[in-house]
Amino acid sequence: MKSAWLSAPGAPAMQSAPMVESGEEAARAVSACRYAPEGTRSFGALRANPSPPAQRPLCLVMVETRRGLENAAEIAATTGLDGIYVGPSDLALSLGLQPTIRLEHPPVLEALAVVHAACADAGVIAGVHCLAAEDVPAQAERFAMVTAGGDTLLLAGAAGHALRVARGT
Repeated sequence: MKSAWLSAPGAPAMQSAPMVESGEEAARAVSACRYAPEGTRSFGALRANPSPPAQRPLCLVMVETRRGLENAAEIAATTGLDGIYVGPSDLALSLGLQPTIRLEHPPVLEALAVVHAACADAGVIAGVHCLAAEDVPAQAERFAMVTAGGDTLLLAGAAGHALRVARGT
């Protein structure tokens, strides 16, 4: 199972596992995020004292498929899981839809509501990725974690701005 480390200055570190589709997969992700005795994460000789629970990274799994959506409640209830982060583009593909920059497909919006409710019931963080910053205010009303943009779009926008300034246009 692949995972990615995410962090920002002053924010807790996070580890996320993509394409999680079941409670069993979520449990494996949690185990991989946690040092013994809570999990199976290796810490080696250079890290003889793993982080205490208050400093450990958040463990999030990503729901990005129809099967993951169908099992959202089971996934959210996984012991030790800190939250679910929704990848709406892959989720749209899994639902037979063309991904869009804006969160506009009714089935995707309904799926976000399902995941949010599962997270609320389980008492874990609900997160969603927004490619368009315009979607953030509406999603931030219910999701505890919302990202605004993606690296490719943000870099393209910044490069375009720099070129316009450099050309005086």
